[in-house]
Amino acid sequence: MIRQKKALILFILLVAVGFANTPVSYLQMTHHETGRSLKRIPMPTNATFTVEYVHSVMKTPVYEDYRVLPDRRLLLTETRFSAYGAGHPEPGDHDFEITDKGFRIFNINQPFPFVVYRTAPEEVGAAMTLIYEEQVVPFLAISSERTPVRLSMRRDPWWIYRIREGSQWLMNGSNRMN
Repeated sequence: MIRQKKALILFILLVAVGFANTPVSYLQMTHHETGRSLKRIPMPTNATFTVEYVHSVMKTPVYEDYRVLPDRRLLLTETRFSAYGAGHPEPGDHDFEITDKGFRIFNINQPFPFVVYRTAPEEVGAAMTLIYEEQVVPFLAISSERTPVRLSMRRDPWWIYRIREGSQWLMNGSNRMN
């Protein structure tokens, strides 16, 4: 009987250790200059997300779509915008079409190890937002104005991810901004 209990306890411990070491892939949003973590969003390989912002010159919305690659790079797949002018991408080597909502450049397929967006001042009205499934993350909710926000993919064992989430939750007070 004691031998069976020891075997059961050993089995439970092995399962727990195996589960704790299961990798978690997530999008890491950090301050590009300081490296301080701003937000983590669990996100598997091949997931897609959009960064929406207001163009600084044209003052119209721009949508940039990314897909997570198996090697954790971010693949820019498409850009959509409603007005064409200074600062917008040229069609160039990518597919381009005019839609009822504006312009679309697609099949871009440009991989990046990370991308950086700078949070615009609130009075400019150039809000920047990350959209993933049902989650909408306004950059100004996690950073202050003019913050360079770096987006990159990470993969850590579950237990390390949970520790980082817990420490971020504890620090999510006055240190959150800047």
